[in-house]
Amino acid sequence: FFFLFAFAEESLTITTYYPSPYGNYKSLGTHKMGIGTHYSNSTNMASLSDNNLIVEGNLGIGTPDPGAKLVVPNLGSSSGTNVVVDGSGNFYIASSSLRYKNNIRNLKIDPRKILKAQPKSFTYKTTGVKDIGYIAEDFDNLGLKDLLVYDDKGNPETVKYDRISLYLIELIKEQYRQINVQQKEIEKLRAEINKLKAK
Repeated sequence: FFFLFAFAEESLTITTYYPSPYGNYKSLGTHKMGIGTHYSNSTNMASLSDNNLIVEGNLGIGTPDPGAKLVVPNLGSSSGTNVVVDGSGNFYIASSSLRYKNNIRNLKIDPRKILKAQPKSFTYKTTGVKDIGYIAEDFDNLGLKDLLVYDDKGNPETVKYDRISLYLIELIKEQYRQINVQQKEIEKLRAEINKLKAK
């Protein structure tokens, strides 16, 4: 093994897994890094894929004591797109552009199914925080599978709350069509009544 290092404002490059020498460095470059007791073992470290950073415990950005897997306090406000987390914990940007989609077809759903969903109040087991919302298993039982995220074992994990609006909009469209039909019937009846009054 070997490593190269320099003091002052030059960079440090470690070409093998080896504890860093003493000193302060402006930059550190490595092709993979594992943080945690699991990766203190050279065999476990060797199994880590290149160009990856693995944190065994919690990761805090701007905080010395993160209480969850990822904690980023004091975020600023801005406009932008949503971030999506899939059932395996992967982060993605939610995009609406045609450029990122295949197999596009009109959605065929029964929007009235959402009317059977019953909101619940509950307490999270891990944090003890009280909250309100829907239960993923309830949506699964109602056949609202396209409004759910499933984990890698096929279990319902979470509700896609932002997609519920698609069902609600379809309900509004249905009501709008019904109102138009009723309005035409009312106008027809009104015209017939006016004819009877004119006699």
